[in-house]
Amino acid sequence: MEQIDNTQFLTASTIKGEKVINKDGEHLGKIEDLMIDLENRRVVYAILSFGGFLGIGDKHFAIPLEALSYRPNERDFTIDVSKDVLEKAEGFDKDNIPSNREALASIYTHYGYKPYWQTGIFGLSEKERQEETESERMTRIKSESHVLIAKEEVKAEESKAEKAEEARAEVARAEVARAEKARAEKARAEGAEEARVEAVKLEGTKVEEVKVEESKVEEVKAEESKVEKAEEARAEVAKLKGTKVEESKVEAIHPSEQRGGKKKSLLDTCK
Repeated sequence: MEQIDNTQFLTASTIKGEKVINKDGEHLGKIEDLMIDLENRRVVYAILSFGGFLGIGDKHFAIPLEALSYRPNERDFTIDVSKDVLEKAEGFDKDNIPSNREALASIYTHYGYKPYWQTGIFGLSEKERQEETESERMTRIKSESHVLIAKEEVKAEESKAEKAEEARAEVARAEVARAEKARAEKARAEGAEEARVEAVKLEGTKVEEVKVEESKVEEVKAEESKVEKAEEARAEVAKLKGTKVEESKVEAIHPSEQRGGKKKSLLDTCK
């Protein structure tokens, strides 16, 4: 058996296999399992295997938890009933485990306890059922009907509440999805705008580069124009120099030369 720190809370695996004794200290058997009512969310009874006690063979018996007391020091359970009660208890095999309200009511009544649901015909002992008058029976039936109707209404309301909650959850999921989509669209739009701005910047850079290139071309043209003018000036200078050279080659006419191309003598000149 596993270590238990708080004996007010026990796991099913802790209880399973624990021995059960009666108030006289006689070993009756061990707990084999627990029956659970899922609708009411509680343990209905413990299944005990008496293992041949009182000559009844290896059979199983349903014992209400109210009839069992746990002893943490001895780590066992005691049942405060007489041998008489145990001998008269109706056992069952594993294929016929009690699982309806009438059988459960019979089990609880046999050990001196009212069923845990505390209402309806199974909440009465056999003697109480026999002593019940017709008027009381009709009143009880009406009361039970009201209880059942109330339970059904509660279940219907719970179902509506669950559906409403599911609808709210669905709406919330849809809102989250829309928000995520909007954020994604915004991110895409922002990315496109950034790309456009970057493209404009690049285009501006290219325009500036073209302007710079055009400026360089103009400078080159200006230089070429200067070169051409300088070349023309050099050519003009060269022409002028050539003219002076030609002039320097022309000889001055000496008075001693004959007019008309004949050379005159000094005497002719004096004449």
